[in-house]
Amino acid sequence: MPKTDRVGFILNRYIMKKIFILLCVLQTLATAIIAQTNANGAAGNGFGASLRGGYDWLPTYNNNTTYINYKGGLAAGASFNYYWGWLGLGGDFDYIQNRPQSTYPTAAYTSSVLDLKEDKISRMFYGIGPSFKYQRTEKFAAELFLRGGWPI
Repeated sequence: MPKTDRVGFILNRYIMKKIFILLCVLQTLATAIIAQTNANGAAGNGFGASLRGGYDWLPTYNNNTTYINYKGGLAAGASFNYYWGWLGLGGDFDYIQNRPQSTYPTAAYTSSVLDLKEDKISRMFYGIGPSFKYQRTEKFAAELFLRGGWPI
C-alpha cells in the first residue's frame, strides 16, 4: 500500500472516530435536556428485569493478531434491578461468543507439522452496581446501568 493511501486511510478513520464521538456527546446532551423537563415526577419503587440478545458484529482487536480474522457471534445478557424512585441497585450477566478464522498460509505444511485449531472465543461477565431510571410516561423509560464485576 503506498504511503499516500495509508495516510488517507488513517485520516478517514480519525475523522470517523471524531464524528462518532460528537454524535454520542450530542445524544447525551439531548437526553439530559429532555430529562430536565419531566412533568410527571419520579418513577415509583419496584423490580425490573430485562433480557437482551443480538449479534456481536464488531469484534476489533486493532490487528494485534496478524493471521487471525475475528468473525461476529452471539451476544446475550440479562439485567435485574430494584428501584427506589429513580435510583436502584441491580445485577447483570453478559455472554459473547466470537469465531476466529485463521488466514495463515498452511499450504506448505503437512498436517503432522502444523496442528491448526479454530476454537470459538467465549466471554462472560457478572456485575453489580447502581441503576438510574428516567420515566417520562407510563410507556417510556430510559435506564442507565453502572456495573462493576467479574469477567470470566
